[in-house]
Amino acid sequence: MAKHTDKKSSGGKGPAAKITRPTAATPPVQPASAAPVVDAPRKTLIQSYLALNSRTRLYFGLAGIGFSIAGLFAADYLEKNSDLAVKGKVDQIVGAEPSLTA
Repeated sequence: MAKHTDKKSSGGKGPAAKITRPTAATPPVQPASAAPVVDAPRKTLIQSYLALNSRTRLYFGLAGIGFSIAGLFAADYLEKNSDLAVKGKVDQIVGAEPSLTA
């Protein structure tokens, strides 16, 4: 008697059937009645931003403002606490009037 090797009749203990996806060289087969698939035109960054929900745009704006304010505080902190500012060498390098931070 011949041994049956069908994976479906093995009680589900064998490996699953391999699913193949079409590659760029082989486009997907469409039924004759289906309309042709047309790629949507690409949006610009501004169009994509304006397509967002108004609440999401508000959150992006607030996050940008918060990031900017944090950057201002970080720059001031680093300028006051850097070794160059403490030693007064920043003014020598720039060639400007003495700064108020030193």
